[in-house]
Amino acid sequence: MADLEPRIIMAIVGAGLAVGGLALAANYKGSATWHARRSLDSVRWLEKPLRNIPPWKQTLSQPLQDRVARQAALTRIIGAAFACAGVVLFIAAFLATNITTS
Repeated sequence: MADLEPRIIMAIVGAGLAVGGLALAANYKGSATWHARRSLDSVRWLEKPLRNIPPWKQTLSQPLQDRVARQAALTRIIGAAFACAGVVLFIAAFLATNITTS
């Protein structure tokens, strides 16, 4: 019975990762687009100093919609990775036998 608690916690964390990752990967109700837009808004103050540096010059010259779309695509890929990790963790919670807390 002592090894049941960590397995339950693993299953809950795995389910949470899977659900959150699927929401981002599937862009559920625009979650990936919302996250991408919020990410770009949070670093907007850096655009002016970075506009003259060559690696960012080309990126910052693109329209905001294109940058948001590219960031949303990256967010969806990361969400898929989180969903996969959550499923693996959820399955591992049921297959693990010798988990003990000390």
